[in-house]
Amino acid sequence: MNDTKETILERLKKDAGIGDGLDRLGADYPGVLGLYLDLFAEHPRLETVAAPIFQAYMAILRCFDDGGTLFICGNGGSFADAAHITGELLKAFERNRHLTEEEQKAFAGLPYGEDVGKQLEHGFRAVVLGNNAVLASAVLNDFSMANMHYAQELYAMARKGDVLIGISTSGNARNVMYAMTTARATGVKTISLTGQSGGEMGQFADIAIKAPGTRTLKIQELHLPIYHTLCLMIEDHYYPKARVPAEPPKGSVLDLDTLASAIDRLKARGRKIVWTNGCFDILHMGHVQYLRNAKEQGDILVVGINSDESVRALKGEGRPIIPERHRAEVLASLGCVDYVTIFSDMDTVRLLQRLKPHVYAKGGDYDINSIVQVERRVVESYGGEIRILPLVQDASTSRIISRITTGAQPKG
Repeated sequence: MNDTKETILERLKKDAGIGDGLDRLGADYPGVLGLYLDLFAEHPRLETVAAPIFQAYMAILRCFDDGGTLFICGNGGSFADAAHITGELLKAFERNRHLTEEEQKAFAGLPYGEDVGKQLEHGFRAVVLGNNAVLASAVLNDFSMANMHYAQELYAMARKGDVLIGISTSGNARNVMYAMTTARATGVKTISLTGQSGGEMGQFADIAIKAPGTRTLKIQELHLPIYHTLCLMIEDHYYPKARVPAEPPKGSVLDLDTLASAIDRLKARGRKIVWTNGCFDILHMGHVQYLRNAKEQGDILVVGINSDESVRALKGEGRPIIPERHRAEVLASLGCVDYVTIFSDMDTVRLLQRLKPHVYAKGGDYDINSIVQVERRVVESYGGEIRILPLVQDASTSRIISRITTGAQPKG
């Protein structure tokens, strides 16, 4: 059984490599401390590198506080890890980093400025070395010594106070080591992320994180939670109150409040929302083809289904045949449907006002003048679009019920 975070904390406080830093961290940034302790609760083996992980976090913070840049390099799988780290830092990871309304004002009046300003997120200055193929080929051709690509790129871009993370499972990657030498010469702090031997890099780095593994794949499996935790700690330090809620999984049946929050987050990511609604009593080919067509109008298809009460009001006694919850679950299971919600209103005015979908899809038994005009005005008021989609002829729940009650054979 793993130790509790409280037990781990008391043990780490005795580590000379951390000192009283955890007391200060807990007082000023309790969320960061929680993420740090989570790592060792979930991966007890990594407690052996708790001190260098904490030191790496502090070094990267100082770099970012001073406007510096974090450089990262590695080879093969470690190169992929380097790119992964920058991806988590350059935009939101688990926190909302959207620009404030005041920051968005700088985009006012510029081409596409309002939309661009709403989409952008704050990021940290992070660069993966090795992505410039032109530089790599030039260095390979012009330098008399091999493996100088990372070193040259770092020397051209880095400044005193920056940080370099070198990743190598063996700790002996020569091109990474050359970059670390260049870093030391230019006043750049060095962090190595290796296996337990540390290799040449572990002996040279200012901060050496030696994951307790000897096989390449096992070392890489430990590197992932280490650098994910570092990214989470950094993000929580600067954005402690802005956790981004996880989006509900595709195929969920949601209440209106939960759906509205999910749609707001999806819109912030630039996703195009399509809304359609109906009774969907006995699901048939016409429904399926219509919903596929609706999904093609955007990125996320949200389907509102009438409650049992509203179906009776619309269709008469004896309807619906299928209870609302069953209808919702069947629709949610379709690959083209992202979210489903159940509503009791006789129109969708309230839902359209709340959700503001980009596209309101209606079936071909309507035209722009025969739909509920209040709905039309709502959609047009916020700049949405109404699209009339074709229906499959002779496919309806009423026809199916009629054939069942009369015993008639279907055509075709």
